[in-house]
Formats: sequence, structure tokens, C-alpha cells
Amino acid sequence: MGSSDLPLDNISLYLAALLQRDGRMSLVDLAKEIGVSSHNTVQNRLTEMHNQKYLRVVAEMNVKKLGFEVVLILYSTLRDEDHSKIINLYSCCPRVIQVGSLIGNYDVFILAYAENRSVLESLTRGHCFYNEQIQFSERLILILGEEVKPPFFPIEFPVLSEEDETPCKANCTDCDSYKKEHCTGCPGTEYYNGPLIIEKQKKQKNK
Repeated sequence: MGSSDLPLDNISLYLAALLQRDGRMSLVDLAKEIGVSSHNTVQNRLTEMHNQKYLRVVAEMNVKKLGFEVVLILYSTLRDEDHSKIINLYSCCPRVIQVGSLIGNYDVFILAYAENRSVLESLTRGHCFYNEQIQFSERLILILGEEVKPPFFPIEFPVLSEEDETPCKANCTDCDSYKKEHCTGCPGTEYYNGPLIIEKQKKQKNK
């Protein structure tokens, strides 16, 4: 397949390649690299690519530097509706990095993070990733090892939430792991008490 078969032209592909190498490049530097006189041309091109969902510029985090655990969970579902339910349910989970379909013995995957091993065990054994709303015939849990290249993941930190219900409709206060302080709770709720509460502290300090 040549570049002419793609929905993006060479300029857009080159811009994407430059940002993949260095996401901090300025619009002026990008304009010089692709050979245009105005940085507005680059800005308009990037805006169009973003609006059409070809590209997203985000800050990815080094999970190993943070000391986080990353887990890959594979499901083999019984029905098509369970397949869709897993994807829809966990696409809103603040701990999920990515969720989607697979072709093979397993048909759904979830890539998620936990702040430490204790939280990871609580998530995989409790109702977070063993949710009663879904049915499956088989589940496989794989914890990523020390060698992960690149070690950067688009982890989102929804630390300002004041919700009392998790996106998956579970309640942290009903969870034994949370009560025993084995789990930090859902980052998408007011019950979260893990290391990602920096913004909450700043907000309180400014009052």
C-alpha cells in the first residue's frame, strides 16, 4: 500500500512522524521542517487531523518510573452483547489505558494500571475487573514485567472528581479491599485516597 492509498497526505504523515519523535516541537519548528512559511498552516493542519480523529497529542507517562503496575486482561465472552458490554463498561474506567476487540481465542482485551501490587490484586480479584454485569467463559490475567519498551502509556489522572459512584456503577465503600485499605479506590470518585490526589490538595489549599 502506497501513501496515496491512505486518507492522509505526505505532509500530514510527516507532521505525525515529527511529533512522534518529539511532541514538544513548536509550530514554528514544525513549519520549518515541512517547508511552509507560516506556522498557522501547521496549526490548521493539526487541528483538522485532531478534529477528524487521526491524531491526538497527549502526555504519556513512564509507568516504571512511577512505580505502577500494568495488567493485560483477556476475556473470552459467551455472547456478542457481553463483548460489547465489556468494551462500553470499561472504556469509561479511569484505570483503563485501552480496551478493545481481539481476533482469536480471546475476543476482548483490557490494558489497565494500578498504583502498586496490592491495588492490582484488589482490582483483579474484586468487582472492578470481575464485574457481575458481564459474563465470560474464560479470563486470562497477565502482568507486564520490568522490560517494557517504550515504557510510556497515555494514563489519565481524573483527580478532581467528586462523584460518589464509579463509572462501572460499583461503590468503593462496599468493597472489602477498600475497607481494609488494600485498594486506593477508584480515581474517578471522591473515595480515592491514592497518590493521584495532588490537584485535590492544591484546590483545598487555595480555599
